[in-house]
Amino acid sequence: MTDQKREAVEVMCEAAGLSQRRACRLAGLSLSTCRYSAQRPAADAQLSLRLTELALERRRFGYRRILATTALGGPSRQPQAGITHLSSQRPERKAQATPQGAGD
Repeated sequence: MTDQKREAVEVMCEAAGLSQRRACRLAGLSLSTCRYSAQRPAADAQLSLRLTELALERRRFGYRRILATTALGGPSRQPQAGITHLSSQRPERKAQATPQGAGD
Protein backbone atom coordinates (compact mmCIF):
# COMPACT_ATOMS: atom_id res chain seq x y z
CA MET A 1 0.00 0.00 0.00
CA THR A 2 2.77 2.41 0.92
CA ASP A 3 4.63 1.61 -2.30
CA GLN A 4 1.53 2.48 -4.31
CA LYS A 5 1.24 5.79 -2.50
CA ARG A 6 4.92 6.52 -3.14
CA GLU A 7 4.38 5.89 -6.84
CA ALA A 8 1.32 8.15 -6.80
CA VAL A 9 3.39 10.91 -5.17
CA GLU A 10 6.06 10.57 -7.88
CA VAL A 11 3.44 10.78 -10.62
CA MET A 12 1.83 13.86 -9.05
CA CYS A 13 5.20 15.56 -8.72
CA GLU A 14 6.24 14.86 -12.30
CA ALA A 15 2.93 15.21 -14.15
CA ALA A 16 1.19 17.96 -12.21
CA GLY A 17 4.28 19.78 -11.03
CA LEU A 18 3.27 19.60 -7.38
CA SER A 19 5.79 19.79 -4.58
CA GLN A 20 6.60 16.55 -2.80
CA ARG A 21 5.08 17.90 0.41
CA ARG A 22 1.74 18.75 -1.23
CA ALA A 23 1.63 15.48 -3.17
CA CYS A 24 2.22 13.50 0.03
CA ARG A 25 -0.57 15.38 1.76
CA LEU A 26 -2.99 14.63 -1.10
CA ALA A 27 -1.99 10.95 -1.14
CA GLY A 28 -2.35 10.63 2.63
CA LEU A 29 1.30 9.71 3.12
CA SER A 30 3.66 11.29 5.60
CA LEU A 31 6.66 13.03 4.10
CA SER A 32 9.13 11.05 6.20
CA THR A 33 7.59 7.74 5.04
CA CYS A 34 7.83 8.86 1.43
CA ARG A 35 11.52 9.74 1.76
CA TYR A 36 12.51 6.70 3.85
CA SER A 37 14.63 4.00 2.25
CA ALA A 38 15.61 0.92 4.25
CA GLN A 39 19.31 0.19 4.47
CA ARG A 40 20.37 -3.29 5.49
CA PRO A 41 23.92 -4.53 5.70
CA ALA A 42 24.89 -7.37 3.38
CA ALA A 43 25.79 -9.65 6.30
CA ASP A 44 22.25 -9.35 7.68
CA ALA A 45 20.76 -10.30 4.32
CA GLN A 46 23.07 -13.29 4.05
CA LEU A 47 22.16 -14.46 7.56
CA SER A 48 18.47 -14.01 6.82
CA LEU A 49 18.80 -16.10 3.66
CA ARG A 50 20.65 -18.86 5.54
CA LEU A 51 18.02 -18.95 8.32
CA THR A 52 15.23 -19.16 5.75
CA GLU A 53 17.01 -22.02 3.95
CA LEU A 54 17.39 -23.93 7.20
CA ALA A 55 13.75 -23.34 8.13
CA LEU A 56 12.57 -24.71 4.78
CA GLU A 57 14.99 -27.62 4.94
CA ARG A 58 14.08 -28.62 8.50
CA ARG A 59 10.45 -27.68 8.96
CA ARG A 60 10.11 -29.14 12.45
CA PHE A 61 12.96 -27.07 13.88
CA GLY A 62 11.90 -24.02 15.85
CA TYR A 63 13.74 -20.72 15.69
CA ARG A 64 15.84 -21.63 18.74
CA ARG A 65 17.14 -24.83 17.20
CA ILE A 66 17.79 -23.14 13.85
CA LEU A 67 19.69 -20.42 15.69
CA ALA A 68 21.76 -23.05 17.53
CA THR A 69 22.54 -24.81 14.25
CA THR A 70 23.57 -21.52 12.59
CA ALA A 71 25.46 -20.17 15.61
CA LEU A 72 27.51 -23.35 15.90
CA GLY A 73 28.34 -23.29 12.22
CA GLY A 74 26.70 -26.59 11.34
CA PRO A 75 28.74 -29.81 11.47
CA SER A 76 32.04 -28.10 12.31
CA ARG A 77 30.61 -26.75 15.60
CA GLN A 78 32.65 -23.54 15.40
CA PRO A 79 30.81 -20.58 17.01
CA GLN A 80 30.11 -17.62 14.72
CA ALA A 81 30.16 -14.05 15.98
CA GLY A 82 27.33 -11.60 15.40
CA ILE A 83 24.38 -13.97 15.68
CA THR A 84 21.87 -13.01 18.35
CA HIS A 85 18.46 -14.30 19.36
CA LEU A 86 16.88 -11.35 17.52
CA SER A 87 18.54 -12.16 14.22
CA SER A 88 16.89 -15.56 14.27
CA GLN A 89 13.42 -14.03 14.58
CA ARG A 90 13.74 -11.45 11.79
CA PRO A 91 12.80 -13.78 8.89
CA GLU A 92 9.69 -14.86 10.80
CA ARG A 93 8.55 -11.26 11.24
CA LYS A 94 9.22 -10.41 7.59
CA ALA A 95 7.36 -13.48 6.38
CA GLN A 96 4.02 -12.41 7.87
CA ALA A 97 1.45 -12.07 5.12
CA THR A 98 -0.31 -8.88 6.21
CA PRO A 99 0.74 -6.03 8.49
CA GLN A 100 -1.27 -5.32 11.62
CA GLY A 101 -4.57 -3.62 10.93
CA ALA A 102 -4.55 -4.44 7.22
CA GLY A 103 -7.13 -7.20 7.56
CA ASP A 104 -9.83 -4.87 8.93
